[in-house]
Amino acid sequence: MAQVGKIAGKVVDMETKEPLIGANVIIEGTLLGASTDLNGNYVILTVTMLF
Repeated sequence: MAQVGKIAGKVVDMETKEPLIGANVIIEGTLLGASTDLNGNYVILTVTMLF
């Protein structure tokens, strides 16, 4: 059985809490990933989980 979903989040600098623009976020062991936008937000679509 498999389910499809998405992963979303925000990447910020640890010290300043400013958004990190253009950071690459990847799911290790896959070809899935996304880059952050001007606000540090990212969305990775079509994430499949197998049970």
